[in-house]
Amino acid sequence: MQQLPFSNSTSARFLVGLFLVPMLVSMAFSTKRAEASAGIYFCWEDMDNDGYYAVVDSYTQGIFDPFYSCDDGIELGSNDPPPGEGGDPAPDDPSIPDNDGDGIGNSADTDDDNDGVPDVDDIFPFDPDEYEDTDADGTGNNADTDDDNDVMPDFWEEYYGLDPVYDDSRDDLDGDGIPNLAEYRFHTDPSAPNNDLLVIDTHCDVDGDNDDDLVFEYPESIQTWMMNGVVKQSIVDEDYLDAPGDLIAYADIDGDFDLDYVFGYQTYEEIVIWRLEEGLASFGGSYERHSDYQFIVSGNFNNDVTDDFLFQSDNGDMILWLFDDAAIASEQQISGISGYVVVAIADLDADGDDDLVLQDMSSNVVVITLESGNAVNYGWLGRWAGRRVVATGDADSDGDDDIFMESAYSSGDVMVIEMENAAKVAGRWIGYWPGTQLFATGDIDFDGDVDLIQQNTITGSVQVVEIENSSKVIGRWLGNFNYAIKGTIDAESDGDVDVVMQDDSGNVALIVLEDGAKSGGAKWLGSNSGDLKFFSAGRVSAEQDSDRDTLPDLWENANGRHVSIADYPLSAGWHTNCAKADNGVTCWGHTGTGQNSAMPSFTNLRMLATGADHVCGLDDSGVQCWGDNSMGQTAVPVMNGVTSISTFKHHTCALHSGGVSCWGDNTYGQSTVPSLSDPLAVVAGGRHTCAQLSDGITCWGDNTSGQSSEPVIHRVEDLSAGDRNTCAVYHPGRVTCWGLNGSLQSSPPSSIDDAIAVSVGQNTACALRDDGEQTYVTCWGASGAGQNTPPVLDSPVVIASGYQHNCAVDNSGVKCWGRSTEGQLDTSLLLYDSDSDGVANSSDAFRLDPTESADSDGDGIGDNADPG
Repeated sequence: MQQLPFSNSTSARFLVGLFLVPMLVSMAFSTKRAEASAGIYFCWEDMDNDGYYAVVDSYTQGIFDPFYSCDDGIELGSNDPPPGEGGDPAPDDPSIPDNDGDGIGNSADTDDDNDGVPDVDDIFPFDPDEYEDTDADGTGNNADTDDDNDVMPDFWEEYYGLDPVYDDSRDDLDGDGIPNLAEYRFHTDPSAPNNDLLVIDTHCDVDGDNDDDLVFEYPESIQTWMMNGVVKQSIVDEDYLDAPGDLIAYADIDGDFDLDYVFGYQTYEEIVIWRLEEGLASFGGSYERHSDYQFIVSGNFNNDVTDDFLFQSDNGDMILWLFDDAAIASEQQISGISGYVVVAIADLDADGDDDLVLQDMSSNVVVITLESGNAVNYGWLGRWAGRRVVATGDADSDGDDDIFMESAYSSGDVMVIEMENAAKVAGRWIGYWPGTQLFATGDIDFDGDVDLIQQNTITGSVQVVEIENSSKVIGRWLGNFNYAIKGTIDAESDGDVDVVMQDDSGNVALIVLEDGAKSGGAKWLGSNSGDLKFFSAGRVSAEQDSDRDTLPDLWENANGRHVSIADYPLSAGWHTNCAKADNGVTCWGHTGTGQNSAMPSFTNLRMLATGADHVCGLDDSGVQCWGDNSMGQTAVPVMNGVTSISTFKHHTCALHSGGVSCWGDNTYGQSTVPSLSDPLAVVAGGRHTCAQLSDGITCWGDNTSGQSSEPVIHRVEDLSAGDRNTCAVYHPGRVTCWGLNGSLQSSPPSSIDDAIAVSVGQNTACALRDDGEQTYVTCWGASGAGQNTPPVLDSPVVIASGYQHNCAVDNSGVKCWGRSTEGQLDTSLLLYDSDSDGVANSSDAFRLDPTESADSDGDGIGDNADPG
């Protein structure tokens, strides 16, 4: 017999009710004695040997009672029955209670829930669905979404081979220097080294709890709302009167997984940092910046766990501050491109560090690939007329970022430049949603690629567009709101982003997204009169050729060449061609008006434009023309900031910082420039001129053949004017022409959908095409002189068309085909010897290697290095 005290447990209370009557009878005989006693003692016995005990006797301390025989009791409350013991509901039935119904009472059963885990090892002995609780939070591992409480969900850890019951948040599974928790926060693969540490959109976790927070700026202070999921947990006010300037960025400069504040005036030569620890700020240092450089953005430019700073000067040059544990570890210089500004950062080659996306006023897009903070490649992605870069993100789940662009003249018109290894794979049109504006990108459905968040600024209508493989899957309308989108956060640490909005009164609301759809209505978070701050933080192949001159950027950088200035510019005129080769500028064909004898000198020649009897060149000093001047075609007007020139017969036009200027023959009004809104390009034809604008194309001058009756075209990518017709390349790589069509020169093959450039001559036109594997040329129109039958070309990069002939620059130099009555096809005066080894490119098996020129056995190893 075992004596146990009365328990406050449920089973014990049941026993009290079960034996209440006999107890009252017993106590009736000795009421006064019981009142004076110190306690009641119970005798417990397991009568049916099922492991459960029942009360069989009791007595009152110090009072002899013949009705009770228990004389070795334990004081009431001094000890409770063991777990699962006490309160046998059937004292004479050994099978009751039996939680798992196996015929063995629970206390005698070593596995009460029959889950295969012995009770001694089972934290939940009566729950067959649970048996352990790794983080001791009271929720079993099977029901707990984060068993080890390391902020990384179990399903995510299991998917990538991490241990869901071990806190491995600070470990680095793939050894790439990025801890597992950071990989989860940035939606990257912790098992693949050198991956994309990408902040898909604007995230600001200022206290390191993996929930994004909200920061408001006042004239002399900031306020931070610490978020716990979709609930405002606390408010922290910070006064930064001593910090010079405005809040300009968030950045994790110390690698502790919370973001720090960066302050600075653009007019002051100082950057001030406040470090954050769990949301509380402390002074982190003051740094002097270069007076000619402006702070642009923070990002991870060297693939470590700390953010870095990027500055850019007016001439395009850049400086990187690379941080290590809140201190500037090194400063890197990057040569920029005049006229281009950094508009975004993204990991374009999936190597784990951010690269740079730049754009100029003419909509040209250039990317600079970085490795360890050093520029290793410059890549030209093309001219995207009338479009501006608005966001980056992985649109096709291939691990590298892509570039989103929106039309500057047609709101809601969105396309993506699909990237692979920092080179353009394709330009894809996503869709057109009139009246909307792309406010943010983010993974709204947690499928690994980024999606779009748009709003109509007039109606307040908000929609999300799911993207998959760079194409629209579905657009979802979320509703009309009197709030304006301020940015996105991951408020719940669930991997998809939510939309933050604020109205004119300072009210802040959150649209919670689940699987790309709105989860409930907009949640009001509170009111704040401050300006809600959001900052984006983000990320070329060896063949990349930014200036399209056959010389790869990497090689040009290594050999002191100009990455953005073509070494081999080419132009074809009426009967004359001009090009720059390794032996200088040469014109050939008809040269009776001094095109090849009165040539000026150039510094960094950028472009040539050849007419009927005159030639113009653009270099660092501006535009210079020579040859026939009977119509004023060499009388160059005063212009500043010229970016391109064009001529075909007797007049020339230029695009410059003030717009468009034309000079020379004006018989048909071709040199009288109309009022143009935001011109992006200009091309001169035989007796007409056309300009590419932000809202399409406009032409003027002779229109007797319809060459100035331009169609309505959007998303124009290239434009060329010939003698009496004009052609344009428009997205996605298609060609359209208008004007004279007697020789079908205005009827391009309908099969062309990969054109990257077009060139128009007299009665012939050609398209330079890129099918993703190679470039090649297709021509159409008149063929009497063979002008629409190009020869075999080795990766052509430029095409040019004249009267009845065409030319192209490829890896061997310049090749021309068609009419040759005046020597237009004779390129023998041109020398292309890129590596200066004395062997022309056309005969050099290693045209970029000065130590090799021949490969007799064709094994890819030059004869000088080949032992065989």
